[in-house]
Amino acid sequence: MKQIIFLLSAGLLLTTVPGFSQKPPPIIDMHFHAANFDDNGPPPNGISRLNTGYPVYEADKPWIATFANWMANPQGDNPIMAPTSNKELLEKNLEILRRRNIYAVSSGPRDDEFKAAGKERIYSAWQPPMNIDKWPNPEEVRKVLETGKYKVFGEVTLQYAGITYLGFPFVFMQVG
Repeated sequence: MKQIIFLLSAGLLLTTVPGFSQKPPPIIDMHFHAANFDDNGPPPNGISRLNTGYPVYEADKPWIATFANWMANPQGDNPIMAPTSNKELLEKNLEILRRRNIYAVSSGPRDDEFKAAGKERIYSAWQPPMNIDKWPNPEEVRKVLETGKYKVFGEVTLQYAGITYLGFPFVFMQVG
């Protein structure tokens, strides 16, 4: 009986103590930004660990000004502060992806750099321009997708132009 208890205890220890346990099951991050460190405003900026939601929209101010002010003044004790360089941002993101066994669907201005550094952990997504007036026509999109660089569509930001997704005439295309 003592041997069984010892074996069960050892098994429990080996499967729960960091370093002895297996890597966590895979996670897919469907909204990963390959961005610049200062895209949310100049450092220092951060977010509260007890984030209860985004700031209230103020109609007399551009949303980006309200958001940048909120990021520059995180509430609460010990906020999570943003990296202060592109190098630090890339290194921290890749370390978290590897440690937590995360695969990221990525888009943004530094997607090629993140993909090169993160290899199989990064799946590049094509993101249409934020300004809907600059969207390419379906044939141009088809050509971009046929290159094979992108595996999925990235963030479609119609809401920032005041357009709802309900009833929006998405054009689905067969590629290849």
